[in-house]
Amino acid sequence: SVLFTRAASAGERAADPQDLAARWGAGGQVVEPAGSALEQARARAGSGGTVLVCGSLYLVGELRPA
Repeated sequence: SVLFTRAASAGERAADPQDLAARWGAGGQVVEPAGSALEQARARAGSGGTVLVCGSLYLVGELRPA
């Protein structure tokens, strides 16, 4: 599955995660805030899994310390 979120610091410039999930189709889910999306992705991936964060540097910067 694919989780869609947005960086809080991106403001109005960020794409709407609801729109992105709708375009993705089945398996797309919106999780906000971004920190919760990362937690959920880590839980789904499990201890041996990998989580890939794609998007703006705002999003990556927000999640990097987590």
